[in-house]
Amino acid sequence: ENPVAGGKVFVTANGAAANVDVTNARRTADITIYKTDANGQPLAGASFTLNGAAVSTGTDGKAVFRGVPYGTYTVSETPPANFAEVGDFTFSFATESDGSMKLVLGSGTPAGVAVDGGNALQINVENTRKTGSLSVVKTGDGGAFLSNVPFTLTKEGNHGAHGRGRHAHLHGPGTGRGLYLDGDRSERI
Repeated sequence: ENPVAGGKVFVTANGAAANVDVTNARRTADITIYKTDANGQPLAGASFTLNGAAVSTGTDGKAVFRGVPYGTYTVSETPPANFAEVGDFTFSFATESDGSMKLVLGSGTPAGVAVDGGNALQINVENTRKTGSLSVVKTGDGGAFLSNVPFTLTKEGNHGAHGRGRHAHLHGPGTGRGLYLDGDRSERI
């Protein structure tokens, strides 16, 4: 399959010439990129581009490039919403002494990218969730700042911050982008 330029080889045995046709087969492999969050959970919706072809991760966190010929490649990523981009990385193929193939990552590979220990043709990519901060300022009808007014901010499916006063800041682990509700008015903010 996948013949590469063939040629003729001339062999001489016991003084007689013999023609032999040789067809080289291009070695290819299916490359799997396995995308997880910082807790090792699979991430769907990341898109990886290799050699002009884009493949997205499914619910299992995997994107598979089929029939990739031996060579050196650069992979680009578009992360899922609310996750930081890992950055481009390169890999090339290497042949082991037993003839099996493995991947070798290029120098300057970003943190969070590694060849899988159990599958030499899988690259694991770990992303971290983007986090930020949120400031809340409570005001009255005339626009004056209100002091000492209780409020609760809650992320859907999670617990947020509680506060009293005219300012509150919501930040730190687990307070990434998302839908927050103002507990006093039950409005989306």
